[in-house]
Amino acid sequence: MRKDSDMTEKNFNNPLDVLGKVQMTIMDEEYNPIYFDVETFNKGVGMALQRYGAVDLSVMDIKDVEHAQTEINRLIDKLETRRKTIKHEFMKPYESMNAEYQLGLKELKGLSESIKSQIDDYKGHQKLLRLDTIRAYIQPIVEEAGLQMQDFEEEISKYTRKRDFKSNSFTLKKQTEKKLEALLAEKIQEATRKDKDQETIHTVAEANGLLPDNYLRLFEKGTELSELVAMMTKDAAKSKELETKRAALQEIQAKRQAEMEQMAKELGVKLIDTSTGEIFDMEEVDESVFVSDIRVWFTKDQANKLKAFMEAEGIKHETLVKAQEAS
Repeated sequence: MRKDSDMTEKNFNNPLDVLGKVQMTIMDEEYNPIYFDVETFNKGVGMALQRYGAVDLSVMDIKDVEHAQTEINRLIDKLETRRKTIKHEFMKPYESMNAEYQLGLKELKGLSESIKSQIDDYKGHQKLLRLDTIRAYIQPIVEEAGLQMQDFEEEISKYTRKRDFKSNSFTLKKQTEKKLEALLAEKIQEATRKDKDQETIHTVAEANGLLPDNYLRLFEKGTELSELVAMMTKDAAKSKELETKRAALQEIQAKRQAEMEQMAKELGVKLIDTSTGEIFDMEEVDESVFVSDIRVWFTKDQANKLKAFMEAEGIKHETLVKAQEAS
């Protein structure tokens, strides 16, 4: 095993000491390998501006204007070619140095990443051990309250930092234990309140003759209990209103049925099933729905009353043969 003294910069074989002494500088800061005659360059630019600055298509022929632009572009291309050539030659020493430098730098970065990976693995393992310590601490309380451990995973992961534990150990600090106990108390209170709210939903639904399933689903999605109670009260009122209307309609229909049956008795209306020849009166009509062709003997007044009865009862009917006076 290497001693700590072997890792210090004082050791002659320390790579940090060696790399720190690598010469990587400008050989001569005052040395300028590029000569640029700025005075002559600016003079030439000025001459070009003077010569071509007066070019105006409104007073000159288009060919002369195009010729002027061609000459200016040719001059620009020539200057740019020379500049790029000088840049390429000037950069050669740097590019040569940088190519060698990047090879060594790549190896150093690879070494750094390898060491970082070991550190990350170690820290990740330490965090898992601290997480196991927290789980072991809260599990008895969670099970006693009838809750599930998975419901606490997100919250307890916030207490896996080294500062939440005693120095160089996996023992929780007292203040961390208090925070965890406060978290558990809050969760248990929420669970108790949730159970009571669900019980309330069942009670209110049963009292109003409603099924609780739909309201429980809305509760799980986050709808407040007060909103659900108001919703159930409103739904129950609608249901009661519909039931009242239905009962009233049934009563009216039953009353009409009785009246029409009584009227049929009083008028002595007889019905004949033309398919079987059977003769029956209103008292003998079965409640089952059927389709039949019948022949009826009636007066005009009786016909109007019979039609009114069938329309009131929703009985579908159609005229197959136009009524004729009985012989």
